[in-house]
Amino acid sequence: KDIYSKVVTYGDPENQEVMNTLKRRGIKVRNAKKDVMAGILQVNDMLKNKQVKIFSSCKHLIDELNSYQWDTDKTGEFIDKPRKYNDHLMDALRYLLGSLIMFMM
Repeated sequence: KDIYSKVVTYGDPENQEVMNTLKRRGIKVRNAKKDVMAGILQVNDMLKNKQVKIFSSCKHLIDELNSYQWDTDKTGEFIDKPRKYNDHLMDALRYLLGSLIMFMM
């Protein structure tokens, strides 16, 4: 039996090309919840409360977690917006956790 038939993937609803490609390959795809600030706070809380474990073998995700930064305005002050650099795995983690919680409610 195809292992992908049991996997559910959460993807960026703004990237329909990738979502459609995954669907054609038999992977179940659902639109991820994309509220950035709520998702960042949720991931942070879940990590802090040990509701999520990141295995040491997830080196690239750990690198992204360690290099995650907030954006700055013209004066150099931090703003409530993450810097969009080297954050694809962070986005994926946020999509997954946010979507799972949304579907569990």
